[in-house]
Amino acid sequence: MSDEQTPRRQLGPAIFDAAFLTAVRDDGLEVKFTRSESKLMAFLARNAGRIVSRNQLLDEISEPGSDKSDRNIDFTINRLRRKLNDDPKNPRFIATRYGEGYIWIAKAPAGRPVARGAYVVIGPVRGLGHIGDFRQLASGFGHTFQSHMARHFSGRKVVFDADCPSPTSFGIDHPEIGIDLTFVSGETGLDCVFRATSFRSGKVLSIVRRRVADTGTSLQDRAVAADLLADQIASEIWRSLAGQPAATETLAVQLHSATRSLTGADVTWQESTRRLRQVLVAQPDDHIAKLMLATALHTKYIQEGHVFLASGADPRPADEQEMEDLVTSALPAIQVDPSQAIMAAKLLYFLDRGYRRMAVELAETAYRASTAIAASLGIIGQMRSYVGQVEQGLACFDQALELTEPETQQWLYVLVMKAQVQRAAADREGLDHTLAQLYAARPALKAFLDHSHTCPDSPSPEALMVVQSVTEAQARGILLHGCYVNARLFQHEDQRENAIRTSVVMLTRRFGKSIVPDEVAALVPRLMAS
Repeated sequence: MSDEQTPRRQLGPAIFDAAFLTAVRDDGLEVKFTRSESKLMAFLARNAGRIVSRNQLLDEISEPGSDKSDRNIDFTINRLRRKLNDDPKNPRFIATRYGEGYIWIAKAPAGRPVARGAYVVIGPVRGLGHIGDFRQLASGFGHTFQSHMARHFSGRKVVFDADCPSPTSFGIDHPEIGIDLTFVSGETGLDCVFRATSFRSGKVLSIVRRRVADTGTSLQDRAVAADLLADQIASEIWRSLAGQPAATETLAVQLHSATRSLTGADVTWQESTRRLRQVLVAQPDDHIAKLMLATALHTKYIQEGHVFLASGADPRPADEQEMEDLVTSALPAIQVDPSQAIMAAKLLYFLDRGYRRMAVELAETAYRASTAIAASLGIIGQMRSYVGQVEQGLACFDQALELTEPETQQWLYVLVMKAQVQRAAADREGLDHTLAQLYAARPALKAFLDHSHTCPDSPSPEALMVVQSVTEAQARGILLHGCYVNARLFQHEDQRENAIRTSVVMLTRRFGKSIVPDEVAALVPRLMAS
């Protein structure tokens, strides 16, 4: 019988196979044990709750004729504790009784749901009574799938519970996501329906049916199938969470929040685009996913455009074409939803491929119909500012901030947009106040923003440090980035100049006017002449 087919049981916060050859910890990590470690654990577990001396353990694991030493037991116990993540001062599996020996304290759960406190529970498992000889394989596959899913939820607890009870059996410490498995056998193989839901509400986040094994399929092939399924289902869960309507978050922030919700870590544009491309391969007509992918490509330039544009390679033509194709193909389906339509308008305006007038009209129409006021105010504030209605734009930002929880990602997002407009409007006093709020909430932002937002006549130490540390290529990347994601979007020349003035002044002081790329110089000819 293969490891995957071996019956398993939960002891303490880990799930072991019957022979104690492997275990899946409560953090989702699968560990393997040596023969000595397995024999020692099996002996301890058979004598659970009773103190076992070192000599008894030594007799259990020693081979005839081998050297016997109490130290061998101590070394083996220490290795087991490392593998099981067991703290000897606060043990969950093996407790030390000084001068006497060791005692196995891990027990099978009684009454308390296994998944309490987990973020994701794999279970319940259904259909095992009707799949004949595939029953053992199905049970093992569930554990394998759980270990692969855990990799996609780093920092979150993912557990397997074949008998997971209903949400009413949990208190407030319930899982956020449940993935139930229903197995169906055919003549030559085993299928499984994977259904991921919001645990409390029951809303379906992903549903997939796949062949998980054929007769004679190797353990390695089943592990590969579990890995591919875990990747697909995690992406579809992420897409469902990111695409849920939000009253207070714009789509770009929703992408960030969805990944942070799943993994506990900040989102990257690379991870967003990877997951969304995977979703679109499976569901090419998912128009919201198209808009989300276009948003992720836009975020690529917001977050790291200065890096790409400093490298000499220019990926913008290909990215812009893909963004245009995604948004225009999705627009007929999504324009009925104001929260999606207003984001599409922002992207079309950004592309500047003949859509700007239409984009402004689309944004205003969507804003008038939107019920997600806090989320839409930030975007309409930007759009109005770009066309010269700066006072109206700033009023939108202030109203959005009033409706948004302070220091959240959306709150920071609106403050950054407000600072960009204040800079374009040459509102030094207002800009300094906004920057003070940003830096108080996120001090690290000062090093990222100050070189383009500081007063060029009395620059901050942080801004001077950045300017003195960059190479010529990096300086050109900074200027191209500031032009591409901000300055060029303003229709009035004086606002374009103000938007990029600090970067131009400070970098030309160090490198001379030749550092300014032609693309930037053409945008602000009066500034270059001065």
